[in-house]
Amino acid sequence: MNIETTDQFENRELAQDIAQICGEVTVECSDAAGVVSKQLEAAVEIRKKQLILNEQSENLFKELTSVVHATDDASELSKTAKIKLQNGGDTIESALSSFESVIDLIKKQSGQIKILSRALDQVKNVTSSIDQIAKTTNMLALNATIEAEKAGVAGATFAVVASEVKKLSNDTRSAADEITQTVNSLSDETRVFMDDLKMGVDDNRVAQVQINELKALVSDVTSIISDVEAKNKDIAYSTGAIYETENANTLTRKEVSEDNEEMHNNLINVHQQITRLEEKSNEMFDIFVKSGLSPNDNIYVEKSIECCENIKKITEDAIDAGIITMDDVFDMDLIKIKDSNPERFRNRLTNWADRHWQPFYDGIINSDNNIDGVVCSSTAGYLPTHSSDKSKKPMGDITYDTANCRNGRVMFLPFEEKIKRSNEPYTMVVYRQEGDGDNYIISRNVYVPLYIKGRRWGDFELGYDL
Repeated sequence: MNIETTDQFENRELAQDIAQICGEVTVECSDAAGVVSKQLEAAVEIRKKQLILNEQSENLFKELTSVVHATDDASELSKTAKIKLQNGGDTIESALSSFESVIDLIKKQSGQIKILSRALDQVKNVTSSIDQIAKTTNMLALNATIEAEKAGVAGATFAVVASEVKKLSNDTRSAADEITQTVNSLSDETRVFMDDLKMGVDDNRVAQVQINELKALVSDVTSIISDVEAKNKDIAYSTGAIYETENANTLTRKEVSEDNEEMHNNLINVHQQITRLEEKSNEMFDIFVKSGLSPNDNIYVEKSIECCENIKKITEDAIDAGIITMDDVFDMDLIKIKDSNPERFRNRLTNWADRHWQPFYDGIINSDNNIDGVVCSSTAGYLPTHSSDKSKKPMGDITYDTANCRNGRVMFLPFEEKIKRSNEPYTMVVYRQEGDGDNYIISRNVYVPLYIKGRRWGDFELGYDL
């Protein structure tokens, strides 16, 4: 019988203390890695937002530049329009003066035509008098002719004179008639011309009123454009100030972006270093436990190996009884459960595993308060079922469903790739369980390879906390 010496006892106690400290350090490393991982995720989101902000700022800067140019162009157009309107006002003013001259001329012509009309009336009166004289002369000639016939030969000479007088009277009447007709025609044309002149004067007066109104409108528009021009100057000044401010902000954002980029890169480096430290801590933790130097952890290692054997027996007995087949157990044709978020799947093993693996999980969890999770995961990370507390009915809330609906999930963490290929009897890991998606849970985990009928199906996992 070997008696343990004091030194051996002290060495064993020291080794156990080291193993305990190693486990605690591994937990702390995993926790620190989780914190950095969260900060890195936050930094990544900030970086994305910063890139979006930079893009928006560039677009805003371009838009402001366009506005500045557009404002300058608008100001130039306003000046041009103002000059053209002023020139138009001068043209209208000149046209008004010309209209007034035309109206004055028409008024003068109207007065002269009125004088002509009166003269024509006088001519008509004179013509009427001539006609009357001609009629009287004709009558006297007729009487002279009658008296000459009565006188006989003695009145022959007088008869000749009377005949000439009669002829002169007839010619005078004819001339008077022609003059009357001409005067009447001129009088009619004069009256029509007077009417046209009157209408023209009236139309010109209306045109003059309209042009005056147009002139007033041009003046108003010119005033408005002057106001617009003044506003454009104000806008140009304000836009210029905004432009300068945005330019300064762009420089500031550039500096912030560079700082964020540096912080992001530093976080990546820190995360990589802590991740490597976490991996090394897990390797050291695994070695200490496998060396038998951590009795507290070894208790759960032995329990995990025993439980894995029980799962294997339950499954192989069902296969032997023809309840399920090897193809059912190894079915990797996963069918997505509709509207599941996070995504969950079913296969031919699901219903049987719910009835036989899940009650076994629940029994293990209920047997020890330190055990916080039991599950079997395939080599691809598929969980056909889970314990009852992790297989609740989905509520449609992402946080609730992430924490409580883990059955049917595919969960393959980066460090598990090595474990799924390992032929070790078991592997010890301290890892961060996703929890509700926002808050993770640190857990010590034992992975025991699960073989069904000599074929590697995946791993039996037992999580616990000390």
